[in-house]
Amino acid sequence: MRPNRVKCRSSVETTTGSARRGSRPGRSSAEHIEASRRLRTSFLYLPLSPDIDQLILDIRAALWNAATGRAAGVIDVALAATAVHSAARVLHYDSDFDHIAAAYPQLDAAWVVPRGSID
Repeated sequence: MRPNRVKCRSSVETTTGSARRGSRPGRSSAEHIEASRRLRTSFLYLPLSPDIDQLILDIRAALWNAATGRAAGVIDVALAATAVHSAARVLHYDSDFDHIAAAYPQLDAAWVVPRGSID
């Protein structure tokens, strides 16, 4: 069974007129719609919940207890908590997840490619 993939997504609303953020020159509206559809269907959407909020606190406490409290960023801890809650694997290229997994073994995390191979 292939593990679920987790990806953090954010969106920037575009404004009308000449100051459009989030658009790329040369892209048509149809291309933007298709790219957005591919993004929505390529990754599993995992919303946050009170249970995930508690896991964030648990992971942060485990990091502090392991004397690595500052070894992982807020977003990485939130992604890890969401993955743990959803029984999903985090595919990453970020050593912060090694620190989280060492302190909180319930996290299933794996490097996308070997560490240092694409730096």
